[in-house]
Amino acid sequence: MNVRSWLGIGLAGLAVWSGGCCDDCRFPLESNGAAQEVDVFEEEDLNRLFTRSGGGWTGGEGAASVPLPGGRVAWLFGNTYLDTVYTDRSRPPDAHAIYNSLVVQERDSLITYHSGTQENPLPFANIGVDGYANYPLSGIVRGNELQIIFAMYEIEEGSIFYRDLVAIDVIRYDLEQFARIDAIRILEYPDILYGSALLEHEDFIYIYGADPRTHYAHVARVPNESLADPWMYYTVDGWSPEMEESRPLVRDVCDQYSVFRRGSDFYMLQQDSEFSKQIWLLTAQDPTGPWSSVKVLYHTLETKGNIITYNAMAHRHLAGEDLTVSYTVASLDTTDVLRNADTFRPVFVTIKNWN
Repeated sequence: MNVRSWLGIGLAGLAVWSGGCCDDCRFPLESNGAAQEVDVFEEEDLNRLFTRSGGGWTGGEGAASVPLPGGRVAWLFGNTYLDTVYTDRSRPPDAHAIYNSLVVQERDSLITYHSGTQENPLPFANIGVDGYANYPLSGIVRGNELQIIFAMYEIEEGSIFYRDLVAIDVIRYDLEQFARIDAIRILEYPDILYGSALLEHEDFIYIYGADPRTHYAHVARVPNESLADPWMYYTVDGWSPEMEESRPLVRDVCDQYSVFRRGSDFYMLQQDSEFSKQIWLLTAQDPTGPWSSVKVLYHTLETKGNIITYNAMAHRHLAGEDLTVSYTVASLDTTDVLRNADTFRPVFVTIKNWN
């Protein structure tokens, strides 16, 4: 989940694998009554790529990914650190930090996008009004546009904490310079954080959300032309334009998770809402569920003491038959992110035999 505490999160150093499959990463699963195992590997290339020492992004939470034309990938980050990291992996006390960033990967290089200047950086999606911040949830390419769903939060005055969910917006950017085209307000003061995950299926884009109070998942949908079109919400009677009629799908989801399709099956990959070690996979025959056949795919190795993990997400466009999964590892100790730049970042693993 988005822990709502800006600069209050970081992670312990990356878990060390000796290469290949780690015995501690293998877990017996139950599927249709038959025991199964999955093999989990460190995703070395991505973990190395996101170990940065300067020149843009050096740490952040989230890591939702959007495949772009030409083989590029857009990575969406919430709270973000930029630039200087010393050789001992510490940051200066006045390290630049912003509320969100866009990082574009082209092969083994990363380009960081934000507003403001290098000397005075501002968020990529900068509201320009004190007391508010945007958090990027998910995105999709339509035509020559990158469309991103943002949650706007009110920031608690005089502190580093997010407070109330103010709005859900779709902001559209061009695919050349990622310049902002426009912003469309979808919801104001919603009870559901819509945009946690996106699924393209047949004639619709399904927009999944999470209720921050109950941790239940919900879903809306929109014709697949644009996220900016009017949303319809799944209810007990079908689909309605009224969000208040939305019905829950499944419980214990984080603020960000993933829903994807393989063959005739739909999968929801999620992490327990209370910073659990467990990353789960659920299955369904329809985008709305019912969701069942819960499998535990992985236990995050970093979770202990002040160290938390959250917002596990799948990146189906990256690993072919395997499943590439990221999760944010963070610390409840606000000084960790300055002592060690590697204590605030996504960690990537590849899971074989996941289904």
